[in-house]
Amino acid sequence: MIYASNDVYITFPLSPAGNRYLLQCAAPGKVLLAHAEESLVDRHFGPSFGLWTMYPDSRSPVLFYGNNAWSPGAIFDARFMPNNEGKSEQVVCTFGACHDRPWGAIVILNRSLGLDGMKPIVHSWPPNVAPYMHNSQNYRNGQDIRHPVVSQIDLFSQLPVKYEDPFPLDEAFLLCSRTLNDKERTGIFLIDTFGNEILIHEESGKGCFDPMPIMSRNFRIIFLDVLR
Repeated sequence: MIYASNDVYITFPLSPAGNRYLLQCAAPGKVLLAHAEESLVDRHFGPSFGLWTMYPDSRSPVLFYGNNAWSPGAIFDARFMPNNEGKSEQVVCTFGACHDRPWGAIVILNRSLGLDGMKPIVHSWPPNVAPYMHNSQNYRNGQDIRHPVVSQIDLFSQLPVKYEDPFPLDEAFLLCSRTLNDKERTGIFLIDTFGNEILIHEESGKGCFDPMPIMSRNFRIIFLDVLR
């Protein structure tokens, strides 16, 4: 079952043991999703929150980014960049931690440059996320399942300023939520690839989330032939 709100989708498989996903349309006839469980991959559950594409009926899952590294521990809010939807492998998303709120760093990824690590990151907020992308492979021969290597799934929780809910307006400007000086409350910001971060709106004592422009959107039926 797929529930649609604007152009972001949430699907709830009808199986009682099914998983949840956050999705967006991806041509031809697929959806881009942030997988929220580890059932697609036989590995440690901690960093199993990567981006995938699949058909709406769950056929043909294909890794998009983030399956072979400890950090980021979770990836949220993926959207194709404007003017490239279905034609490009460039998306904007949030790199976060496994054990934290759904915030962290906002990054623009180019999948054609790789499926993990720093190389596919073409821009990020904050500008340097490399210290939070450390991925040690020293497992000490499995001596301790709580060895600090596992804590790498939460590196993005250490960011002093946290971002979430990116909504790209064009290839250079985005709306997002970002923490304010009190470290917990968030406001709505306009950010760009030139280094500007402009506060647009905040509420006293409250956080502001999920900025989205009020605008018309083209409705496209792209799944019928795929599902028949």
